[in-house]
Amino acid sequence: MKLFFKIGVVFTAVILSACGGINEQVRQHDDYLPNDNGVKKAYDGLYANLSNSLKVALEDNQKKWQQDTFKNCTKNPQTQKQCQATANHHRLSVLTHHQRHLANLLNFLQN
Repeated sequence: MKLFFKIGVVFTAVILSACGGINEQVRQHDDYLPNDNGVKKAYDGLYANLSNSLKVALEDNQKKWQQDTFKNCTKNPQTQKQCQATANHHRLSVLTHHQRHLANLLNFLQN
């Protein structure tokens, strides 16, 4: 029974983690630098630890995020670079947060 509970907790948490960034909003800040490589590294790290069905969900989430970022950041060409940098910073923090939760859940299952 405990095993089924642990599996249910992990499944629910991973699904929520993979889908949690769908409604992310792009915010404007002056102090963020573009970090495309950091986002890619965090995305790849999270992607490598998911099952096939969750990988598909994460891919869909990433595509939606990229479309939303493009749509929001191309409204004003003068602030496009800053907008993309802010979006990348936010996405990096979200992906890193999901990675931490996944690692904690894996540790929980191993104990």
